[in-house]
Amino acid sequence: MKWRTNKPLYENKFKVKPPKPFFRGLMDKLNARLHYKPPEERVPAYVDMVLHAPPVELKNLLVAALFAKKTLDSTRHVDISFPDKLMASEGPVAEPLREMLRTYVAELEKFQVELTERETPVGSAAARGMATWIASIYSLILPGLEQQGVDMWKKLVSVEGDLEEAYRFLLRRDPTDAERAYLTYRPARFLR
Repeated sequence: MKWRTNKPLYENKFKVKPPKPFFRGLMDKLNARLHYKPPEERVPAYVDMVLHAPPVELKNLLVAALFAKKTLDSTRHVDISFPDKLMASEGPVAEPLREMLRTYVAELEKFQVELTERETPVGSAAARGMATWIASIYSLILPGLEQQGVDMWKKLVSVEGDLEEAYRFLLRRDPTDAERAYLTYRPARFLR
């Protein structure tokens, strides 16, 4: 029905997004709720979600985390470089390093928001993986949470197998040779 103009009487001013698969939509809601809580509550909740995720979702989370690391290494959206030496080391984290990690995790959280807002498969995959690195780094910064980071990574790597299939599912394309190399990365600090 029209009213003396060429415009329709009612317009849909809101874009309708296609529905997401159930578990992914559930995880997005959980991540949104976690974002408003302090890290002391977010990390245990995220680790609990990982510990209770089905094997297929664990593969997707692992691939997303490894893709996020590749994104962090290959782009300069975060000023501080990925703490590779820390992820390969053992022992307590010194206070000056904790301060650097606090700055780094704040940058990661900003970058995660930017990636989420892009609404592309690549951005979504990197943002999902960023959540794992954010929880991992908070587990090193906050007292008493490092064991939860260890538990989370042990669970993630327990689903070793064809990660390339999970990569194709997550990013909707085949991995490049450089990305295949990242699929073998494991943070030794959390796998002791």
